[in-house]
Amino acid sequence: MSGERGSLPTVFTWMGGGLIVGIAALFGLRPGGSAALPDPPLLAVHSDASNAMYPSIEGTISLPGSMWEDPFTHAYGNTLQDLASKMPDHLTASDVTAILKDKLGDDGRIMYLVVPVPGAISSDSDGLESHVRKRHAVELALANQGFNLSFPNRMTYRPVTLNYHFSSRVAERRRRQQPPQTSTLGEQTDAIDEQTEQFTDAINAPAHLQSTSVKISTFLPTKLYKHRNTADYVLITWVQETHLGEQPLSTLYDILQPIMVDSQGKKNSAFALLGPTFSGALRDLVRDGEQLSSTNEHDQTIASFFDQWELGAVVCNTSCTATDSSLGLSGGQADLKIGAHNFVKLIHTIGSDERLLTALQRELSLRGVWPTDGSTSKLVIFAEQSSLSYVEEMQKSLFETSDQQPVVIPYLKNIAASGSVQSGGESRGGHSSVKDYLNRSMEELGKMASSRLINPSRVRAVGILGSSWEDKNLILEKARPIFPVATFFTTELDARYSLPDYNAHTRNLVVASHYGLGVRGRSNIFGRVNNIPSFRDGYQTSAFVGMSVLCHAFLEQKLKDNRFEKYYGDVSQDLFDLVGRRQTKASESVSHSYLQPLAFEIGTTTPIQLSATQSPEYLPLRQPAGVTSIHEHRSLIGAIVIAMLGIFLGFNFLAAFSTDASNFRDRLRNGYTATTNFFRNFVFNSGNAQKHDTVWPIAIPLFIGVLIFTMMVISDRSVQSEPILFTDGVSIWPTVLGLYLVIVMSVREINNRLPNLAADAKTTMQPPPRLLTWKLALTIAIVFYVISFLESGFIEPPARDWAVRWLATALLFAATLCVLLVACKSLLFSLYARKVIENFRDDLPTSTFTDSDGNEVQRKIVNRCRSTMKLSIDASRKLLWPAVLSIVFIVARSNWWDSWGHDNSWIALLVSPIIISFVAAIVVRFTAVGFRSEALEFLSHRRYELLSRSDADQYDDAAKLLAESIKEITRLDRGPFGPLSRDYLLGAAALVATILFTGPMGAMLTRVLTIVP
Repeated sequence: MSGERGSLPTVFTWMGGGLIVGIAALFGLRPGGSAALPDPPLLAVHSDASNAMYPSIEGTISLPGSMWEDPFTHAYGNTLQDLASKMPDHLTASDVTAILKDKLGDDGRIMYLVVPVPGAISSDSDGLESHVRKRHAVELALANQGFNLSFPNRMTYRPVTLNYHFSSRVAERRRRQQPPQTSTLGEQTDAIDEQTEQFTDAINAPAHLQSTSVKISTFLPTKLYKHRNTADYVLITWVQETHLGEQPLSTLYDILQPIMVDSQGKKNSAFALLGPTFSGALRDLVRDGEQLSSTNEHDQTIASFFDQWELGAVVCNTSCTATDSSLGLSGGQADLKIGAHNFVKLIHTIGSDERLLTALQRELSLRGVWPTDGSTSKLVIFAEQSSLSYVEEMQKSLFETSDQQPVVIPYLKNIAASGSVQSGGESRGGHSSVKDYLNRSMEELGKMASSRLINPSRVRAVGILGSSWEDKNLILEKARPIFPVATFFTTELDARYSLPDYNAHTRNLVVASHYGLGVRGRSNIFGRVNNIPSFRDGYQTSAFVGMSVLCHAFLEQKLKDNRFEKYYGDVSQDLFDLVGRRQTKASESVSHSYLQPLAFEIGTTTPIQLSATQSPEYLPLRQPAGVTSIHEHRSLIGAIVIAMLGIFLGFNFLAAFSTDASNFRDRLRNGYTATTNFFRNFVFNSGNAQKHDTVWPIAIPLFIGVLIFTMMVISDRSVQSEPILFTDGVSIWPTVLGLYLVIVMSVREINNRLPNLAADAKTTMQPPPRLLTWKLALTIAIVFYVISFLESGFIEPPARDWAVRWLATALLFAATLCVLLVACKSLLFSLYARKVIENFRDDLPTSTFTDSDGNEVQRKIVNRCRSTMKLSIDASRKLLWPAVLSIVFIVARSNWWDSWGHDNSWIALLVSPIIISFVAAIVVRFTAVGFRSEALEFLSHRRYELLSRSDADQYDDAAKLLAESIKEITRLDRGPFGPLSRDYLLGAAALVATILFTGPMGAMLTRVLTIVP
């Protein structure tokens, strides 16, 4: 920059630009543009004062920018171009090289790092989010390795001219070598002759006029970081991956060559590429290196640029998961071929998708939902159709590993983004055409269209393979209701799956990922890696690991070595081969020193890492431990024991002052004594055990409880066990305990005999026998299970342990049978009570009774009215118990706890006991009310006859007695015998509302209530 400066910059230097701007604003002269980028300071960015506000050197522009923002924040609009046009002299020459040379001195070392990020525009939220995540991972790794983050609230941009190539080197050479085309037509018109002459001239043009490249003038974010204790520097240049083109090595040359301190000797310098992001870009990089020609001068310039880096040249792959063969690499290849030499080392911090699919198949097989040969279960795959080859490779691998050919439903990439009006998608009546296509596809699946050849209720596993989180989230939301019993799975963990806005449809999603949201390691190598906050996705974690390896190897001058091994125990770990991609045999890549893919299940608040074999803790880097076993919570177990002891002592103390508590304690005591005697007799004298039939309600739950507890203790010691969690929404154990509670609440009611109500009625009808209740309940249960099997097959719980699956299945059948037994028993009692009440009604006098027996008849009618109303209440109370059991059953069977889905027949089963109970209760009540009404009518008619007689005075006492009888029967409208609307309809409405909001009907009710006209 020119050294001549005017007086205005001097004023800015001594007074500050902010004061001048403030005075101007006081008189209404406000700077235009964004509030974050006021014009006056930016116009003076080339002055000394601007260097104080926005530090910059010649050839660069420095603007405000938080370290939590996209590094390309100011590059999307015209801000940088406008500034460049206002200070052309500032950008004419660059002092970057001179400044670097001055900082390095004779002993300083520098690593030129290029970080590609996905190409994005300002409206691409997904792309911008990926930029922010990668920057956070890179700068966090730098800070963790001891590098200072200078000027964290600024970003420097330098102008660069890039040669963007549309075709590969081989394609360009073929085009240049293509012979001129000549016409073979014998006769041509003048117009055709003229066109042919022009075409031939173009073909015969010089080679430099046939280039398939264009020049792109852009600004690249650049930042320098210095180690706090040594003279080591890292110069990071960010570039959008779409700018790399078909010849990425040439583009990298254009990026770095202008800022090289020693472009010839490359003394004390290293080159590193943290990326690319997509497998296609890495494949282009590999191919471009192999196509460099030894006879082409430009190719030789490119090849020599990547040669002779004194501290090494490395490409670190942190996100490309395609197979080595599809990337153009041989098995275990550790270097990139640059022309005829291997100048650049290749390291991977992320594995291939083959390992992800292996981890997915293993996890789904543990859950029993992976279709096997001969199984009627189906596997459905939603597969992205795009230019990304790795998605196609995942589909191919899935077809090869599955015993059954999955049903593939294709979709176009960015279906979620294309469905928004802001992104240009069509909108008709508030619904985008893209999302409408997705909705219609789901409706077709829901109707079991023959064109799909699938029954959604028999689909046990649904996979979503794609590259966009928004697409997978949208498809997951739409597909959940269509496949009610399926386990959904996908690849690559993202923290957004656990957000409350999406958790309703993302919970219980099984995710296979190369990394979780964090890693564990040794602080002397990876810094405070064990205490850093969680990352946002697995790719960000991989970027952090890759950047950490590059920095640590650079500091120890190991970037040129073939291996970077660390020994802290029996097994060594090569930091250049953390995931085993340099191994040619699959068996060699499963060592404990390699980072294996992880399996997660999305919980209510966070992803739950499922247990797997852990690596030794002494390794430099390792995956975090899975879900914590209950055996490792020694303090929690001790707290539970102490709390139970405190509850026991407190209850025993209250029993001395409370009759109810004392009676309950006596019942527990008697139950314990009877159960102990029962088991003693059962072991030593089985004949006497049959006499203790009242002990069965205690013995059966006790036996089942011991079985559940034993299963929990045994299964939790295995890495393939079902996690014992209660509030995370990923464990079957809360459902198991809920079903056990249903059984405990049912057995005593099942064991009790129905009371005999025929003693006071003129009927010989006896209560229904127990066998009839069992026959009716078993018939309903068998019919239900047959219908459910025909509709959806055998629906197993998706537990990871087969023993736990069968335990839950057995408890589900037992709980279903218990609920049906109680419901059928209560229903039979209600029918029996209704028959008794009808017998009372049939026993009403058909004519007026005589005076001699009038008092007795009236007393009998009143007593029967009271007993029938009381009988209706007793029947209703018995019918309330099946409704309560159904509510507990619904809560236990709910998807709140785990993804154990249910089909339409299950909904009918869960709701039917409640409906039966209320209908039966209302019928019994109406029968009792009808008997009371007929009794009132009879007594009122008898009183009217007495009062209308000519000698009514003689029957005054009888009329008064009739009036009292009528009054007594009328009183049954109040108190515990109140009207139907108050005693039953309100209670029924409350229970029905509970079921609607908490049970399977909740989704339907929510949908009805949220309809927008």
